[in-house]
Amino acid sequence: MRLFGKKAIPIVFSLALITFSLMPMSGYSLKPEELTPPRITSPLYEGAEVVEVWGVTPKAEVTIYATGADYGRGSCYFDRCTINVKKISAGQKITATQTVDGITSDPTRDEHAVTVQKIPDQSRDPKYNKERLLAPLVDSPLVECQRIVPVKNLVEGALVQVFSPPNITDSIGETKTPWNYARPGTTELKKDQKIVANQKLFFPNPSDLSSPEEIVKDTPTKLEDPVIDETNIVVGSDAVGVRNLWIGAKVDIYYEEPGKLRESIGGGFAPWSGTVFPVKPIKAAWADCAKCIKADQSLCKIKAASAGTTVKNSLDPLAWIPMLVF
Repeated sequence: MRLFGKKAIPIVFSLALITFSLMPMSGYSLKPEELTPPRITSPLYEGAEVVEVWGVTPKAEVTIYATGADYGRGSCYFDRCTINVKKISAGQKITATQTVDGITSDPTRDEHAVTVQKIPDQSRDPKYNKERLLAPLVDSPLVECQRIVPVKNLVEGALVQVFSPPNITDSIGETKTPWNYARPGTTELKKDQKIVANQKLFFPNPSDLSSPEEIVKDTPTKLEDPVIDETNIVVGSDAVGVRNLWIGAKVDIYYEEPGKLRESIGGGFAPWSGTVFPVKPIKAAWADCAKCIKADQSLCKIKAASAGTTVKNSLDPLAWIPMLVF
């Protein structure tokens, strides 16, 4: 059973297809047998300070354990999330529990737990006697006003830092990632700016900087019109899925009734071309307003707007939202 909580965070997973159940949690009494143990995303490497869990009930409080010891806690607003933890070591068994409405699940089952591994040789840089990670790669294109820099070829659990040469001391953005890619938020990119990144995990020194340097280009002359997923545009919903986004573009989701001022309800910077954004709960007073929920995306002065979407009063409990992400 997957339920919608009172808060939400953007979805930033590298899944070809993300789906969420949208039955509201409000008024639903959870049964203990429905609270299944979370699963841990594999692999996990020594030195990591972030763990991804999935198969979680949205709104749950998640606790991460390393061989039985409490290593970190956090809230999970959809059915998967990342939790910051104390530094893990090779050989530790990582499990998790989730707690909802005072009910705590059993720990992760053995078949879904993960044992922490040493960093594999193929991820170590031979130039430094294999005591640093290999350099990552900044994904292109990067354009002016973009606020997220995609980085790939990472080791799961690494700290990723983005720099703008010649300053390679002060990062313009960083993140810890449980995946082999990352979407760190950055300061606003400028045309002709040089962008590089490194990664660090376990070893005292970070990797070399990525090469070649990526050069920030001018903004595109036109952006695609965003497309709102209509399935969850219902009274009380607190998340809205939007597609056709430029990675790093600014997204604004809003209510706009003809003849009235528009009211922003959420948004952010798009980590994926398809992203689920947190929003203020959709009001009952907006029900049946034809095409009143809209979304814009913008880079500098270039802007594109979605068609409007009508707010529904209720949702079929078996409805699902497909979100394509790249």
